[in-house]
Amino acid sequence: MTRYTLIGTIAAAVLLTTVIIRSSEQTAAPAARKQTPATRPSAPAPTTTVAAARPKPPARPHPYVPDAAGFKAATESLLVNTCEECHNRDEVAGGIDFEKYASVDSLINDRDLWELVLQKLKAGEMPPADVERPEARIKAAIAFLDGEFERADAAMPPDPGRITARRLNRAEYTNTIRDLLALEFRADKNFPTDDLGDGFDNIGEVLTVSPVLMDKYLSAAGRIAERAIGATPLPKPIEVEYSQRFRNLRRLLTLPPPVVAVAGSPAPPPAPLAGPL
Repeated sequence: MTRYTLIGTIAAAVLLTTVIIRSSEQTAAPAARKQTPATRPSAPAPTTTVAAARPKPPARPHPYVPDAAGFKAATESLLVNTCEECHNRDEVAGGIDFEKYASVDSLINDRDLWELVLQKLKAGEMPPADVERPEARIKAAIAFLDGEFERADAAMPPDPGRITARRLNRAEYTNTIRDLLALEFRADKNFPTDDLGDGFDNIGEVLTVSPVLMDKYLSAAGRIAERAIGATPLPKPIEVEYSQRFRNLRRLLTLPPPVVAVAGSPAPPPAPLAGPL
């Protein structure tokens, strides 16, 4: 009995020692974590990458090449002896200094200015009344500028602009189906209301095609095609009977004969009703 008591005492002491050691380890771990905080890996330093400059695409040659010799002969004497008396770098009358436009390239780069000059010369507004007018030089300049502008316009590629894909509104759709297929289709009852722009429903840039309208288009196309090619049997005509005895009209709607379905075959579709789609 004493042996068992001794063994039990030793086992209890070992167990108690183990519990004390584990509890001391658990209390020491948070303190250690507080004293030595975890160090996060530092973020790499941002690297600055310098993008290589892209080479500019070569400039396309202008389709119009002005006549340098004709420009000098037609404008140099007029500009130097007449126009630059007021339109120079010192006075800059009207905000124009003709010394900057002595190059033939100005016909391309500053065409608006030369069109203004041509307009003033044709109207007789320039040179002013108190300046002598060299008529021969003015006529030569007008003829040269007119010819150069015509050549420049002819050399430029045509630009038709943006073309709007326009759809039919409901009234136009109804009339088109009637004129092409001789069918009465009521688009105003089958399609949603058209978009309005300034009170009009036939402006191409305002009319849109919504998903609902597209579904209506597909459904209507199927029904119109069936009626156009006669894919479904036509309804029986309406017979009108006149009775002289009672002096009245009586409308008799004759229905098609009944169809007997054979066993194993699908039931026939119902006959369509008369009238518009």
